[in-house]
Amino acid sequence: MRFVYDGDLSDSTPPPGGAPAGSDAIETLFLDYFVSQGLATEPTALDGRSDYRRFIEAGIPAAAYGGVAGEQYDPCYHLSCDDIDNLSPVALDQMSDAAAHATISLAQSTQAVNGQRGKGNFNVKDTGPPTPIASISGN
Repeated sequence: MRFVYDGDLSDSTPPPGGAPAGSDAIETLFLDYFVSQGLATEPTALDGRSDYRRFIEAGIPAAAYGGVAGEQYDPCYHLSCDDIDNLSPVALDQMSDAAAHATISLAQSTQAVNGQRGKGNFNVKDTGPPTPIASISGN
């Protein structure tokens, strides 16, 4: 299953202090990407932990995702069997593509995350054709 951190806190209990600024935009970036690929997602709490005990206690994963209620989705999570032999090449491919999409998108513009145009923001107003180099140099 493709879990996406709940950056806008719409599907989880807010952590103390709330979500870091821009988390909602990053969540949307990933959700939009997965929708564009026709891939389903599930939210996961953005609570600053790597262990999601409440998720497990709530009976998730459910049988719909190949898991057993009350048990970890990945039986090797944080155990010695959690190694290179315990991965899904399909999930790795999908998640790495999503991470690349997010990286490229945020390299082009961080405005959705921090409200500021920054270096690399390619969402600029079209001012017409570029000025020829000869005109710039005075030649």
